[in-house]
Amino acid sequence: MDATAQYEQIGRLVYGFHRWVKPERLRDPQALPPAFAERGAALAERYDAALASFQTGEGAASSADIAALLADAEAFIRAMQAAGAE
Repeated sequence: MDATAQYEQIGRLVYGFHRWVKPERLRDPQALPPAFAERGAALAERYDAALASFQTGEGAASSADIAALLADAEAFIRAMQAAGAE
């Protein structure tokens, strides 16, 4: 992947993820309702792994992986809203 495409992928990941949730909040078990803490932590781990894949140069996260992660982040926040937890 060339530098421009990689930059666009990173931007899409960071902007899209932060649009729905803040990774810092997901990493803090006290910041989420207990029913959502484990799921939130798993999302944060996936986000961190995707960012790390760009930093290490060992094969950046694919467009499909990023799209799936962003869809899961959106579903997570919508579930929290539906439960009255957000």
